Amino acid sequence: MINKQTQPLTYLYIVWGSVSVHLHDFFADYPLVPEKQIVSEDWLSLYNKRLVNDKEVGSGKYMFKEKLVQILYLKKNYVIYYRALQLYMKLEMKVIKIYGGLKFWQSPWMKDYIKENILKHKIAKANGDKFGVMYYKLKNNAVFGKQMENV
Repeated sequence: MINKQTQPLTYLYIVWGSVSVHLHDFFADYPLVPEKQIVSEDWLSLYNKRLVNDKEVGSGKYMFKEKLVQILYLKKNYVIYYRALQLYMKLEMKVIKIYGGLKFWQSPWMKDYIKENILKHKIAKANGDKFGVMYYKLKNNAVFGKQMENV
């Protein structure tokens, strides 16, 4: 798992991990290992239930949708980038089992394009060109959005 940040060869792992109970208070405000999950209504705090009932959220009824949550439950079949895994292990997350992994090459192939758009965005902003400001910002955002469509 040792890999320098500058090396193009990198890894994703599928792991089974847990955070020790004695660390739960330490990670209470910002738990490790976020995941997408459907949050059941019984998980809501009294404050959140009141917001739903007062129609401030969800028009008075709870919406069962998948959300990104950070909870300290046991994580099975969790897909994680090697650098995040190294950090979590340094923070004392226990890796119980590694199910598998994926080795792949990465490179900053969009770096020049993004930097050029950022530079043109700054120039447009300095010149008061509102269209240019939006155009160069959206060029970068659109590329990112298209890359994330199938994730």
